[in-house]
Amino acid sequence: YRLKVNGFTDKEEADEAKEDPNFDNLSRSRAYVAVDYLASKGVDKSRIEVFGLSDTNPASSGNTPLSKAKNRRVEFILLK
Repeated sequence: YRLKVNGFTDKEEADEAKEDPNFDNLSRSRAYVAVDYLASKGVDKSRIEVFGLSDTNPASSGNTPLSKAKNRRVEFILLK
């Protein structure tokens, strides 16, 4: 098996990143934190694909703090 790790941001974070050319891809960095954790538990990093998807495919459409928090996430997809 392989693992696909997708990192996401909320719209506000994505907008801030677009304004700062020195800003690293936050969504990708968020995903790599999860990958590093899995690697520390023995998962082979060569079996993991990492994607930073910014504010695409939001989990919540609201503008409340809770809605924004739901959009700042990492998703794991198991691939055969």
